[in-house]
Amino acid sequence: MTPLLLFAPGAGAPSSHPWIQDWRKRLSRIGIVETFDYDYMREGRKRPDRLPQLIAAHRKALNRARERHRAESTILVGKSMGGRVGCHLSLEEKVDGLVCLGYPLCPMGDQTKPRDEVLRALTTPILFVQGARDSLCQLDLLERVRAEMKAPNFLHIVEEGDHSLRVRAFLEKAMPGFTRGWDPGTSSFRPLEEKGRGLSSHASNELVHDTAKYLGAGIATLLNVINPDVVVIAGGVTRAGETLFAPLRTEVRRRAFKAAVDAARIVPAE
Repeated sequence: MTPLLLFAPGAGAPSSHPWIQDWRKRLSRIGIVETFDYDYMREGRKRPDRLPQLIAAHRKALNRARERHRAESTILVGKSMGGRVGCHLSLEEKVDGLVCLGYPLCPMGDQTKPRDEVLRALTTPILFVQGARDSLCQLDLLERVRAEMKAPNFLHIVEEGDHSLRVRAFLEKAMPGFTRGWDPGTSSFRPLEEKGRGLSSHASNELVHDTAKYLGAGIATLLNVINPDVVVIAGGVTRAGETLFAPLRTEVRRRAFKAAVDAARIVPAE
């Protein structure tokens, strides 16, 4: 039977935010997805309620979702704070699994005050999906906590991803101006052509190679998360031909799950 996935938002944006809606679409492929907002969000307040109030609101949303859908299993999914509150709720309500998209282990990045007590108390299986560059969850610290957890726990790392699992911010830091004009809907990277004008052949090749590396990291994350059959790359970047695509495919194979790589084709737009 199709599982019920209750998706909780993070502290800063409501369930209507495009980030949440994009993930809702992805998750709807594997189950019934219900989203909700905490009381302070619905009332227009910016500061989150205290933890007991957040847990109570999360419980109400869970009960409503279960009344609407008689699913055989229930999984609590949450972005950042929503994932943490879901962990607390699982200590009081029976659920079958937890998925934390960017668990906020270190508030404000402070490693001296990790939010690990609830993780150590869990008995429900949990999946952490963490950006490798998440300032709120250093992976070495998370690994130490995971080693001491009682619950079955799993970790998927989004290479170069930030707290919201975005790779684009890293690309902009690595190659300033590179993502300006990037159209995620068409995978068009117009700035590459502009950036390459006037460069020597050697410098141009280096630019293409760096582009393949960073683009490969993003595509690997795409394959691991939504497992598409085809990834189509369009725009002036494709004029580099195999000079771009050969190292790009190598980078994808290095970073993505083998099954996802074997099932997908990476091709230029026709």
